[in-house]
Amino acid sequence: LDLIKPNLAVALGATAAQALLGKVVPIMKIRGTIVDRDDGLPVFVTIHPSFILRIREPADKQAERERFLQDMKAVKKLMAA
Repeated sequence: LDLIKPNLAVALGATAAQALLGKVVPIMKIRGTIVDRDDGLPVFVTIHPSFILRIREPADKQAERERFLQDMKAVKKLMAA
Protein backbone atom coordinates (compact mmCIF):
# COMPACT_ATOMS: atom_id res chain seq x y z
CA LEU A 1 0.00 0.00 0.00
CA ASP A 2 2.86 2.35 0.72
CA LEU A 3 4.21 1.72 -2.77
CA ILE A 4 1.01 2.31 -4.78
CA LYS A 5 -0.70 4.80 -2.45
CA PRO A 6 -4.33 3.95 -3.31
CA ASN A 7 -7.17 6.41 -2.71
CA LEU A 8 -9.43 3.60 -1.49
CA ALA A 9 -9.04 0.01 -0.32
CA VAL A 10 -11.82 -2.56 -0.34
CA ALA A 11 -11.87 -5.20 2.38
CA LEU A 12 -13.70 -8.29 1.15
CA GLY A 13 -14.45 -10.11 4.39
CA ALA A 14 -13.26 -10.26 7.97
CA THR A 15 -9.73 -11.44 7.23
CA ALA A 16 -9.09 -8.64 4.75
CA ALA A 17 -10.67 -6.07 7.06
CA GLN A 18 -8.51 -7.18 9.96
CA ALA A 19 -5.38 -7.10 7.79
CA LEU A 20 -6.14 -3.63 6.45
CA LEU A 21 -7.44 -2.08 9.67
CA GLY A 22 -5.22 -3.84 12.18
CA LYS A 23 -8.14 -4.89 14.35
CA VAL A 24 -11.15 -7.18 14.35
CA VAL A 25 -14.28 -5.42 13.07
CA PRO A 26 -17.91 -6.59 13.03
CA ILE A 27 -18.31 -7.10 9.26
CA MET A 28 -22.08 -7.53 9.20
CA LYS A 29 -22.56 -4.44 11.36
CA ILE A 30 -20.29 -2.07 9.42
CA ARG A 31 -20.69 -3.61 5.99
CA GLY A 32 -21.12 -1.03 3.23
CA THR A 33 -19.33 1.67 5.20
CA ILE A 34 -15.93 3.30 5.03
CA VAL A 35 -13.52 3.02 7.93
CA ASP A 36 -10.45 5.24 7.91
CA ARG A 37 -7.14 3.61 8.78
CA ASP A 38 -4.73 5.32 11.14
CA ASP A 39 -2.78 6.54 8.09
CA GLY A 40 -5.94 8.08 6.61
CA LEU A 41 -6.57 5.47 3.91
CA PRO A 42 -10.32 4.89 3.57
CA VAL A 43 -11.30 1.21 3.62
CA PHE A 44 -14.69 0.14 2.26
CA VAL A 45 -15.78 -2.92 4.23
CA THR A 46 -18.04 -5.64 2.85
CA ILE A 47 -18.46 -9.40 2.91
CA HIS A 48 -16.33 -11.90 1.04
CA PRO A 49 -18.22 -13.23 -2.02
CA SER A 50 -17.79 -16.82 -0.79
CA PHE A 51 -20.19 -15.98 2.04
CA ILE A 52 -22.98 -15.79 -0.54
CA LEU A 53 -22.12 -19.24 -1.88
CA ARG A 54 -22.55 -20.80 1.56
CA ILE A 55 -26.12 -19.52 2.03
CA ARG A 56 -28.53 -22.42 1.53
CA GLU A 57 -31.89 -20.66 1.34
CA PRO A 58 -32.40 -19.38 -2.25
CA ALA A 59 -34.30 -16.24 -1.23
CA ASP A 60 -31.66 -15.33 1.37
CA LYS A 61 -28.89 -16.05 -1.13
CA GLN A 62 -30.48 -13.78 -3.72
CA ALA A 63 -31.01 -10.99 -1.18
CA GLU A 64 -27.38 -11.22 -0.04
CA ARG A 65 -26.19 -11.25 -3.65
CA GLU A 66 -28.17 -8.08 -4.37
CA ARG A 67 -26.76 -6.39 -1.29
CA PHE A 68 -23.22 -7.34 -2.33
CA LEU A 69 -23.86 -5.90 -5.80
CA GLN A 70 -25.03 -2.67 -4.18
CA ASP A 71 -21.80 -2.59 -2.18
CA MET A 72 -19.77 -3.00 -5.39
CA LYS A 73 -21.76 -0.24 -7.09
CA ALA A 74 -20.98 2.01 -4.13
CA VAL A 75 -17.27 1.21 -4.53
CA LYS A 76 -17.48 2.03 -8.24
CA LYS A 77 -19.11 5.37 -7.45
CA LEU A 78 -16.46 6.19 -4.84
CA MET A 79 -13.67 5.38 -7.27
CA ALA A 80 -15.21 7.61 -9.95
CA ALA A 81 -15.45 10.59 -7.58
